Formats: sequence, C-alpha cells, structure tokens
Amino acid sequence: MKFFENYYDFLSTHHNNGDIVGINGVITRIDNIEQHAIEVTFECKECGKKLTELQESEKLKKPFCDCGNKTSFEIKNVVTEVTQRIILEWGNSLYRSIHVDVIIPEKFISKKDIVKEENLVHIEGKINIEFARNTRKINPTIIAEKLELVILDDDVIDYDTDEGKTINNKMRIICKLVKEMQGEREDKSVLIEDVKVCAEEQGIEDAEEIIKKLKREGELFEPRHAYIRRV
Repeated sequence: MKFFENYYDFLSTHHNNGDIVGINGVITRIDNIEQHAIEVTFECKECGKKLTELQESEKLKKPFCDCGNKTSFEIKNVVTEVTQRIILEWGNSLYRSIHVDVIIPEKFISKKDIVKEENLVHIEGKINIEFARNTRKINPTIIAEKLELVILDDDVIDYDTDEGKTINNKMRIICKLVKEMQGEREDKSVLIEDVKVCAEEQGIEDAEEIIKKLKREGELFEPRHAYIRRV
C-alpha cells in the first residue's frame, strides 16, 4: 500500500486497476445505501452452458459463449453487495483540493461516528479504474478496505515554555489558531497572513514554513489562493 499526500503525487505515478492506495480526506457528502450486482451467472440459450461474469459497473456485462452466442442468455443467479458512496475532499494538496469518490462496503456503513460529514478520515483501498472510465470520471474512485477516523491533537499548550516552541507544538499552536479564527465563518477559510501575524505574536517566527508543513501532512489545506482552513 502506498500513501499519497496529494493528488499531484498520485497523478505522477502509474496505477493499475486494483492497486492499493491510502489517502486522508474530509467527508463532504454521503450518498444513499445501494445494493448492486457483483457477480452474475448466465445460462446460454443455445447450448445450455453456465457462465459466470464479474460485474464492474452498473451496466450489465454479458459473457461470450464458446458456441458463438453473444446475446441470448438467461440469468440464473445474481450475487449482490450493499455499498455506500461517500465524497472525500482530498485537501492536503499544496494547490487545490480534489473530490474523490469512495465506495464503502456494508461493514463500514453502520459506523455512524466515522461516516459523518466533516469528519477527517483515513482510507485505504483498491483503485477502480474501470468504474472511473465507465462513469467518465477523471478523479480516482477507491473501493475502501480500511476506514479510520483521524484524530487531531488539540491538547492545551503552554506557549511560554521551550517545549512549546518545538516543531510539533508549533504545528499544534497554528492548528488551534486557525480553528479559533474560523469561528462562525461560513466557508471556514482564514487569510494566511492573519494566521502568520497571530503565530508571530506567540513567538513562532517561521509560521509560513510550519503552515506549508501542515498542508503537506493534510491538517490544513488551501481552498483558494492566500486562504487556509483546517481539514
């Protein structure tokens, strides 16, 4: 499994259908629960042979029989699964956020404390290139095999101690500043310059570099030029 911090690293790597990848993102939408076919068994009406075909999209995929029949089949059995589609905002790109389709299986659907809008989650799963092609999507579709809630540390920090000026604590301080500055703003975005000024008041002189690090690690992202928000 390879973890991708941003979409541009993902695009720079060759991928095959079924490759396992990992990403972090914020859930922005949760679709309805659906039941769909994953495997269909057909019987050829010409020779009676039974053929099983895996289904990779919503369009029914029929088999090709050795007898030459390509169209005349009777469906004998259908294996289905229950899934739900969620949309992730893959916001740890240095330039802009990307929306990613994630298909979660039935075992994750009941985890309402995790599958909730605005939650930051870690996803590991298979890339479904065929699904993306069939639905004419450019961004990747991931079939989730692992789904976890990402917890950001909001512990109280003593800004006046030497320990409070380490890189990790600087990151925590800036995350807390951004959260406080977001307040009731509708889009939750704050000016980077405003964050830098507040951080410098707390003794963080390299605030710009810390903000860049936080964006790389997926805790902050830049929804538009010169603005940031917490993931």
